[in-house]
Formats: sequence, structure tokens, C-alpha cells
Amino acid sequence: MSNPLSAQIIFELSAEPEQLQFHTTSGENPWRFLADDTAVVLVPVCDSLAQTVPKPPLSDHIEIWPVRWGFPGSLIEQHPDEVEQMRLDHYAGLHDLINCNLTWEAWLNDMGIFLLWLRHRTPELERQWLNCDNVISDGSNVFKLAGQSESNGCLKVRRPDLDGIRFRADCYLGEKFQTVYLAACLKSPLTTDERKLSPGHAAREDELIRKRTALEEKAAKNNAQGAAVAEQLQAAAKEVAKATEVADLYANPSIADAKNAAIKQDVPKEFVEYCLTEKHVRKFPTTDQALMAVQSLPLFRALRDPDSPGRTTVWRWLSIIRKELESRGQLQPRGKGPAAVKAANYDTSKHATPSAETITLENAEQEQELGGRTDRDLGGHKADDAEDCG
Repeated sequence: MSNPLSAQIIFELSAEPEQLQFHTTSGENPWRFLADDTAVVLVPVCDSLAQTVPKPPLSDHIEIWPVRWGFPGSLIEQHPDEVEQMRLDHYAGLHDLINCNLTWEAWLNDMGIFLLWLRHRTPELERQWLNCDNVISDGSNVFKLAGQSESNGCLKVRRPDLDGIRFRADCYLGEKFQTVYLAACLKSPLTTDERKLSPGHAAREDELIRKRTALEEKAAKNNAQGAAVAEQLQAAAKEVAKATEVADLYANPSIADAKNAAIKQDVPKEFVEYCLTEKHVRKFPTTDQALMAVQSLPLFRALRDPDSPGRTTVWRWLSIIRKELESRGQLQPRGKGPAAVKAANYDTSKHATPSAETITLENAEQEQELGGRTDRDLGGHKADDAEDCG
């Protein structure tokens, strides 16, 4: 796969579609697509001509959703008046019977639901249900072609193999697309080697190498500061060792679940990954640290277009991520200390009340220690009441 492949996938009936970006496929299995934090494995059955598909079609976008053979049972439930009229007609002898022995229930399941399908099928239903009856549809074409002799050297699947179809994949190249029917479409964890193929992993390694090289050059040029630089090199080496583990960060199910839960609450994916990486390498960022990162790092260029998120928005994003980490035991919950008790024989008149400047400084230090959250920000406004300028 030379270019990234975008995908919209519905993994289960009635589930919301997920947007994924694949950067390559597995060398061992061309139907195993790799994204930055997960793999998706497809199991092909055939294409729309009932031919086997040895490798994925060339495409730049793919849409996948569940399909089933037959007719939706909801047609009977949603049209009770028509079903009742069919029942009256059946007992009045108005229906053609096979061998004159079809009971009402058998006739409804064999013929009645088919008539309801003809009357009430919609494009959305036709996307989800494949039919082999005398209706011009994708399902009937595949059903009729299956089991026929080979054409153009392409193997045809056997008709029993069609029972295994559970998903349809439309592989687009520009405006044109090719349909592939699948027996399975499922997520799979990335292996250690697959994580190293991620463009993000390569970028992190390049950045760490650049930092280490810069520190080594500084040490060579400034012998007078050799001891201090050596200490920095030691700290950088620890950071390099720990940061190289970031690729394995999401192999921890709790971290991966916290990430997905935060993203579902509309926290930008790049911001979530930044906070989890910072927590892993150093510590969970404060509001000011996260705000400075959002306003300056190239990683967040898209978030700053057209307007950069404000401090309140960044604080809210941090709160969501912290809550998800705390609930999974990945971050120590923040708590208030015990209430102060007045000491015996303590004379308040002999001790001055702290100035507003001292209180503000203490609040700022407290915010730094508690992960960027105080009752009021440094400007004197309540954080919960501040307007979001982002």
C-alpha cells in the first residue's frame, strides 16, 4: 500500500461507523490492514461476480458494513395490517399453495415476507440484506453466478460458501468501486513489529535521535560544562528508553480503553495521545503545559485552524482524560487534605493574614501539583465559569 487508505467500517449491526486510516498491510497477510493503534483483518469470500479474490483491490477508500441473507423479520412486525389481510386471503383460498399443503405460518415465511419486501424495501435495507429470489439485486447476481465454471481463469466460489458472507466491502478508487463480500471483519492488536511500521513511531524515534545528537554535540563543544551535560545525557537516555516504550503504550487495554473513551467524548485524538505520552514519559501535563503545547507544537496545527482552543477548553479536555485514567487505576485520584485544626493556645492576633499575592502564588503552585486544576485560574476567574475562547 503506497498511499494511506481511509476506511469507514461498521463492525456490528446498528453500531456507529468508525473512521480509520491504514498506512500499510501485513507482509504475511495482504488482508490485514494496519493503522497506528490497531489492525483490521478481513476474510474475503468472493466479489460481485462470485469470483475468489486473492488480494485486496487497488483503492484509496473502503466502506464496510454487515450484511445478511434473506429478509428482515421486522417487515412482518412493522406492517401488521397487511399481514392480517394476507391471513384473511390465505384462509379464503386466494393464495397459490405448493402441493396444497402450506399452512398460514409457512406461507407467510415463504411467500408473505417476500411480498412485503417487494412493497417496502428501501436502499438502506437493500444495503444490509442479500436476496437470491427473482429480484434483480447484488445478492441474486452472486447467487446465480456461484458454482458456475471458471471464467477468464478466475475461480468461482461454490454456492454453499455464500452462507458464510457476513460483510460487504466497497473498495473505491476515485469514483469507481469494486465489491468484495467478507466472511469476517474484526479488529486485532498490533504486534511489536507492526507497531514499528507506524509513521508516528518513526517520527518519535527521529525526534529522540535528534535530541540525543544535539546533547552530544553540546557536550563535545563545552568541556567546562561536561558534568552538567553528562547528567543531561543520562536523563535524556532514560527519556529515550522510556519514550521508545510509547509504541507499546496502547497494548495496555486500560490505556487503550481510556484513550477511546476520551475520544468518544469529543476530545481530539492528537490531544489525547499527547497527554498519554507525556504521562508515560514524564508526568500528566498541567493546564498551562497542555495549553502551551496546543499553541506551539506542529502536532496541533490542525486544532489551531482557524482559532486556537482557549484555556477553558484545554482544561476540560484534560479533565475528561484524567477522569478516564483515574477510573481505570492508571492515575492517582486527586483529593483534598484533612481540614486544618486550630492549635491550642494559638493567638490569631499575633499572626498576619496572608496577602492576596501570596495566596495567588500558592494557588499557582497547587495547580502545578494537582495537574493544572484549581478553584480559580491565575486571572482570578472560576475555571468552571470561564468562557471557552477555542
